[in-house]
Amino acid sequence: MIVAAAVCPPAPALVPEVGVGLPEMVEIRASAAAAVQTLIAAQPERIVVIGPREVPVDVDESGGGTFAGFGVPFAAGGPNVTALPAAYTVAAWLLDQAEWTGPRLYSSSRPQLGHGEALLVMADSDTLVGVSAPTHGDPRAAKVAEVIAGALATGDAQALADLDVDEAVEWEGTGIAPLQLMGDMTKGAHIAARLRSDEAPFGVRYWVADWQLTQR
Repeated sequence: MIVAAAVCPPAPALVPEVGVGLPEMVEIRASAAAAVQTLIAAQPERIVVIGPREVPVDVDESGGGTFAGFGVPFAAGGPNVTALPAAYTVAAWLLDQAEWTGPRLYSSSRPQLGHGEALLVMADSDTLVGVSAPTHGDPRAAKVAEVIAGALATGDAQALADLDVDEAVEWEGTGIAPLQLMGDMTKGAHIAARLRSDEAPFGVRYWVADWQLTQR
């Protein structure tokens, strides 16, 4: 049973030492920290990190990652610092900063769940929004981004579950796959939702949200 979920962007710039000189990230960083604290306050038995699928990931709390590739000489998560790609390393850092010491699972696919799980979903709009994006925005992408923002704000798990991940690949929208999985895993629950942040500082839409779930 899932008791809570949080959505944060998988942006290494969330880490202050990586995002130094980027004032656009200050409020997003604070929102992400608050969302993860809310996740922990739900007292889950385990936190499951759901992230991008490009590199298969399936590792427990022994998994870690490093920010050395971004010029920052420190790691996050567990002792196996070669186990986690960047998006999951950001999640590990968020959990470390929140002082979560319980069990973790990092997964790029639908995991087996037990009782009292919480989800930390690392997802963004990739390169989809606006002419300042790393690639120019696709008009379909802006529509999908609005659907996602509305679903996160209202707790509409079904709307996330209905996202067309295969179609999104056509405009490089691979970042929405974790959100689609989150929706599929939480649909049918009663959800108290809060969208804390919805920004696109670099042409990439970043959402921060947290959901509290109870079974109907």
